[in-house]
Amino acid sequence: MGTGFLRVQVTSGMSIVPVSGARVFIKDLSGNVLNELSTDENGFTSYAELFAPEAVASDNANYEGLPNAYYNIHVAPIDIYGGADVYNAEVFDGIKSTQPVYLYPKEVASGTEAPVDELYLPNEQGVRARNGIDPNSIPAESPFNPTLLSDPSLPSNVSTHNLLRNDELSDFNSRAGRAAEGYTVKIPEYVTVHLGTYQSDAQNVSVPFRDYIANVASHEIYPTWHTAALYANIYCHISFVLNRIYTVWYRSRGYNFDITNSTSTDQFFVYGGTIFDNIDSIVDEIFDIYCRREGHREPYFTEYCDGLKVHCPGLWQWGSEELATAGYTPLQILHYYYPEDLRLVEATEFTATNETYPGYPLSRGSNNYDVKIMQAYLNRITANYPGIPKIPNVDGVFGASTEESVRVFQQVFGLPVTGEIDKSTWYKITQIYVAVKKLAELTGEGEFIGIGQTPPTTTIRLGSKGEYVAQLQFLLNYAAYFNSAIPTVVEDSTFGQTTQDAVKAFQSETGLTPDGVVGPGTWRKLYELYWEINKTDPLSLLEPAYPGVALRIGSKNDNVRLIQQYLNKIGETYPTIPALTVDGSFGNGTYNAVIAFQKLFGLTQDGVVGKDTWNKIVYAYQDSAPEDGYTEPYPGHVLKVGVSDQYVSILQDHINRLSKSLPSVPPVTIDGKFGAGTQAAVIELQKLLGITADGVVGQTTWDKIATLYLGQQKYAPPYPGTALRQGSRGPDVVTVQKYINAIAKAYPTLPTLTEDGVFGSGTRDAVIRFQQIFGLGADGVVGGTTWNKLVSIYNILDPTGGIPKLSSAASGARSAEYHAPVSRAADTNGAAETGDGYANVNSQTVSSAEVKNFSDRAAIFLAIRLFTGY
Repeated sequence: MGTGFLRVQVTSGMSIVPVSGARVFIKDLSGNVLNELSTDENGFTSYAELFAPEAVASDNANYEGLPNAYYNIHVAPIDIYGGADVYNAEVFDGIKSTQPVYLYPKEVASGTEAPVDELYLPNEQGVRARNGIDPNSIPAESPFNPTLLSDPSLPSNVSTHNLLRNDELSDFNSRAGRAAEGYTVKIPEYVTVHLGTYQSDAQNVSVPFRDYIANVASHEIYPTWHTAALYANIYCHISFVLNRIYTVWYRSRGYNFDITNSTSTDQFFVYGGTIFDNIDSIVDEIFDIYCRREGHREPYFTEYCDGLKVHCPGLWQWGSEELATAGYTPLQILHYYYPEDLRLVEATEFTATNETYPGYPLSRGSNNYDVKIMQAYLNRITANYPGIPKIPNVDGVFGASTEESVRVFQQVFGLPVTGEIDKSTWYKITQIYVAVKKLAELTGEGEFIGIGQTPPTTTIRLGSKGEYVAQLQFLLNYAAYFNSAIPTVVEDSTFGQTTQDAVKAFQSETGLTPDGVVGPGTWRKLYELYWEINKTDPLSLLEPAYPGVALRIGSKNDNVRLIQQYLNKIGETYPTIPALTVDGSFGNGTYNAVIAFQKLFGLTQDGVVGKDTWNKIVYAYQDSAPEDGYTEPYPGHVLKVGVSDQYVSILQDHINRLSKSLPSVPPVTIDGKFGAGTQAAVIELQKLLGITADGVVGQTTWDKIATLYLGQQKYAPPYPGTALRQGSRGPDVVTVQKYINAIAKAYPTLPTLTEDGVFGSGTRDAVIRFQQIFGLGADGVVGGTTWNKLVSIYNILDPTGGIPKLSSAASGARSAEYHAPVSRAADTNGAAETGDGYANVNSQTVSSAEVKNFSDRAAIFLAIRLFTGY
């Protein structure tokens, strides 16, 4: 008899917000309660010890019994949330398992007093037979089988999730499912999974990429297998889905998802399924590594099958376990089934964040900008996970408090508790930070568009437009964040068919008549949901907490002093907030600064720091990016070929980050060893900076590279934190209009705008055109992705003329002027121009040589401009 271990993680809906104090009951399949547990402040129960068949049952392909045990879980309703029942959670001998449970707000779950959400996971008597791994050979519908290609018309403007580097886009053969040379693979933030065969009328769910891989791996293979087999199979899972996304396999055929969970064509994903901790840990380590053949850029289509019931040309799952038992390494297993020139490649770009792992672990004694980033991220995470200790000083110094915060974080999220920030910990911190920040931004957006306490009484329906539709679409998306049965909609202030479908789904989920018409009853349910959820608004968890008494003119105390300090810091990003003397006295200067802050963040402009203003100031202060202007000072000794130390690692990190904007600068391996590759990169940077190009880093070269690096870190107005859309007003809208006008000088299909700070239909149309040109979702809303792309393109182009110019130091014999490729063929087919805007996929007016020339010159211009201010 074996023993397995199961814990339950309870979160609010599909969000990352933990639910503490929830009562959890683990039952056998007959309904007998075996364990009664409760969740801690981070939403986890302790592990329960449970019976499971001995590991030999899942290690032997010919074993005829069950390889695992199943248990049911009940979570009682708590506070604003309904309860939940999950059936068939899985337990294996010697393996720790985590079962996620999502609690939905009562107004979303149903109209009853104590709603209970039910989730049936497949077991041996249902969809999936776990006494043998289901076929995944894709025998009937292979990537070259014409059954998927029956519709010859392919839609234009296909979303690629920003996975392909836009400056390298070129036409590709969608019908063959093969991508052209020149694409660069990125790791997406989300994967949209269709929960059925591709032709079925099934639900779609959007899942973080890393979580998708952990889920698939937990349901395609057994966690008791040899480690080498687990690695080999997970590499296949990663490459498989990246190939689907990279070739735009389903979306290019008119489907609104990236992949299905049907093993007839894809790999097995179980919505809400049990995740095994050892598999989860491996995924944390390798989720960004995929298979690729030499001479190819695209992820290899890693076809696989069980090798027991079904044979296929690719990997056999049971065979991989036999090879691992015989001592094969993961790569040797892959080469056994796939071509010998198959390689494992690490992606270097991620759509979720601009912060990339520096290439070396951060630990006690580290002192650099990367430490500061992680400190800021951890402190933001503590607002939602209060069990993780806050770091008192975000100063870039990895001391005892940072180590303790990292240790607790690792313990909470099932990572090896080392106190060091290795690659797995870096990306887990980043993942959680992005998730909790997104929820806070969603809450802030509700404040911005005016979701008050009283719901509207105006009835709206298909065809309606305007302010009330904008509110409706926001509230639907807010509900969708907590209930995946409600589809998201484009917030365009127009009540179209997709909005009507979302309304019907919301009405069905809340016990209303699903007629798609939004009258007083539907408005009331939407508003009740919004304000119920806001009771757990992350802003209410911020520290320091609101003192309970409003601050206004005449107030004198330490709370005033704190707000003055915070406003001064926020003012470094928002210069319209005047600088203050930090004296603890609330005078006219503080009043004016508070008014300026309230105007920027959409609050009532009364000059009084009440609870809402206090929380917003604290949030803006704590959630701001780590302080700019920080890098290591010159180490005091020359760096050159042969030197090996931590300063070489820092230099290599700077080189790699700069190389993303400067194509002529080659990336290097961050190993702390100054070799020929590092020397070549230094020489190229020295040429760009107009200094002696000798490949030796003395103080002048160090300081200038550091200045260029810091310029890249901060040379951009940060995303304001709230999406801008039709009806928005203020200085951030002026910035958008200014940037579009500057970019339009190089892209004449972009309309020019009046820079009046009013987001009208003209600005919306210009934003949509910008999004089409640069391969973004064309919804006319300036969210974080669109804002950052605007800033990126604006910084590359000369704002005065849209044409890159070179300083004499960098231009050499080249002309100081360059005529941007502004001749564009009409977009008669609606296909997106792409790029940092250097090529048009369907236009033949710009040659590849012109594209490269423009790209290189623009990058050099950016380097010189960042350094010299030219």
